[in-house]
Amino acid sequence: MRLGKGWRADIGRRRLVAGRNKYVGTTVDKALSLLGYFNEQRADIGLSELSRLSGFDKAAVLRMMQALCRHGFAEQTPETKKYRLGPSFLRFARLRELNLPTTEAVQPILDALAADAKETCHFSMRTGRKLSTIMVAESPQFTRVHIDVGGELPFTATASGLAILAFSDPKLADELAADPITYTATSPASSQAVLERAAQARKLGYSCSPGYFEDEVFSIGAPVFGTDGQAIAAICIATPQSRMTPALEAEHIARVMQASRKATLALGAVIPAAFRHLFELREVA
Repeated sequence: MRLGKGWRADIGRRRLVAGRNKYVGTTVDKALSLLGYFNEQRADIGLSELSRLSGFDKAAVLRMMQALCRHGFAEQTPETKKYRLGPSFLRFARLRELNLPTTEAVQPILDALAADAKETCHFSMRTGRKLSTIMVAESPQFTRVHIDVGGELPFTATASGLAILAFSDPKLADELAADPITYTATSPASSQAVLERAAQARKLGYSCSPGYFEDEVFSIGAPVFGTDGQAIAAICIATPQSRMTPALEAEHIARVMQASRKATLALGAVIPAAFRHLFELREVA
């Protein structure tokens, strides 16, 4: 996530990387965790850099990357011998979309939201114990928040993460909220603080991140539900702090709740009664 052109959120990125191996245990876990270091800004990674980023021994990284290459989940560039994501992801992504057409269903909703709000909007999904940005619709304004497609976000310090925690199974929410990393001076610094903000989001139907992850970014998110009534994703509007006003905040809240409702229905899920009630209360107000 970055603001405008040339501004990068390196501190937040480094801390997110530092907490990435929290659930890494088995060899399979470790091998899959290596794939998490590839993103829009880091498409090719060498062996030494992968070892440094992950904290794993270089020989172990080599063995795991060789295994991933054998199965097509990674490959080496012919020129530099650096690793990049492999073609197997294309196959699995295609199969996923054929069975659960998420992009086709959600991207038009996201594009319409960005056009209406005139801010960058994104759709992020819970992928296991990680929060991954799946789709982005950029703001038309010159000064805007830029979010990397395929990047990871923390559950504990983003509007998307808090919206998902708010409407997830309490046991899972407790796990995902444990040992939060502090990204800014306003980041929730304890699991209790995270869960308190999630509880507030559950009462309101939306969540806010006023500089929790990046000082210059104010984000507002609402949950997108799966067929089991639990939050599987969130739609979020990310606005530069300098542009946010109370009136604009109220407008964005209404927009993002409407968009999350549309996305839930487009994915073939049913909106839980508790969230539907909150949405209807806002419409009456």
